[in-house]
Amino acid sequence: MIKLAVLKSGEDVIADVSEMLMGERVIGYTFKNPATVRFLDPQALYEHRDLDIVFAPWIPLTSQKEIPVAPDWIITLVDPIPQVTQKYKEGIKDDQTSSSDKSDSDLTD
Repeated sequence: MIKLAVLKSGEDVIADVSEMLMGERVIGYTFKNPATVRFLDPQALYEHRDLDIVFAPWIPLTSQKEIPVAPDWIITLVDPIPQVTQKYKEGIKDDQTSSSDKSDSDLTD
């Protein structure tokens, strides 16, 4: 499920979030395709204009697509507004398309 996580570090991270369970107890979360999200113009939300937001890989120096997160690092998990979810999904789709176009030789240079 696509969620927006506010972390102790102050970052807003959007990801496909799932719970890591031990029996009935949540022991952590898995963030799939996590990205930080920022508003370039927060006023647009209040003026009902197109949102100008930027996504960036949450941990850019890893090739992992699924990252475990300790529950005590998450302040809250919320549902993003529909425009943010749509832009995120479009960005993930574009990223997957462009990475599948690369050959292995491109990655070893």
